Amino acid sequence: MASISDFFSDINLFDFVETLVDGQFFDVVFPFLLVYAILFTVLQRVKIFQNKRGEPFKPVIIIVSLIVTLFGVSFTLPSGYSVGMYMALLFPNISTLTITVLALYVVGAILGVDVFKGMFNKSGSAYLFFIILAIGLGAVMFYTGIVLGFWDYDPYDMTALWNVTLSFGLGILGIVFLIAGSFALGGILLFVVFTFVLGSQERSILYSFLDPVVFILILFAILLFSAMGPNDKKRKLAKELKEAEKTREDYVKAYSGMPKDYDSRVFDILDETYKKDKKEWEKKYGDEKY
Repeated sequence: MASISDFFSDINLFDFVETLVDGQFFDVVFPFLLVYAILFTVLQRVKIFQNKRGEPFKPVIIIVSLIVTLFGVSFTLPSGYSVGMYMALLFPNISTLTITVLALYVVGAILGVDVFKGMFNKSGSAYLFFIILAIGLGAVMFYTGIVLGFWDYDPYDMTALWNVTLSFGLGILGIVFLIAGSFALGGILLFVVFTFVLGSQERSILYSFLDPVVFILILFAILLFSAMGPNDKKRKLAKELKEAEKTREDYVKAYSGMPKDYDSRVFDILDETYKKDKKEWEKKYGDEKY
């Protein structure tokens, strides 16, 4: 009779994984289970799938989730990628980024060097949080763009590499401008990125700024910002203060009081911005209500 050690020594996990690959478990079965689980969970929170008491219609949700998932995993996109291929492209690369960061920390610990020293201080923790979030979101968008056919990434093609890098940089910058209230500048950058992504992509994205339509938009933005008077800036500052106060109230309710240091990285930067804006308001407009 073979021992338990002999039994486990005969197991070849590589053969087991290869069997799963040959059986299309990674192409159909696992993507189906993952997409179905996500859809089933999300749809329970959608109001149109709830009764008046807020209880989900589970039979309807099961049927809808099942049909949508079957369509999602059974067919390929125009780019030729399936849901399973997308996951096979996304997860290993995202995991590699995570392992790289952890390995850097471990190597630093072995050498007695704190690689991330000072990064989690209150003065910069919130900014670090947004940077990490942007990198993670950018990586997901990058591989999603490949699957959807927005661009063909060739690491040996420097033009393609720079185009992808600049597209993400300009796109993120455009979103930042929109969040900051600069709708004209943000709209121009996002317009350039979208027209480039949907175009031929044979030249650098920087050539897109030479397009006559973009020139007109830039000129319009310059005239718009030039025409903005003090009243517009005053209204904008007042609006930001009101929104910040509402956000602070939400945090107070969520934390049963004002969040303490390191309770929320996002609150750190919001609170710092609110204090700066309020100080600017008091300096320019005194005790006037906003």
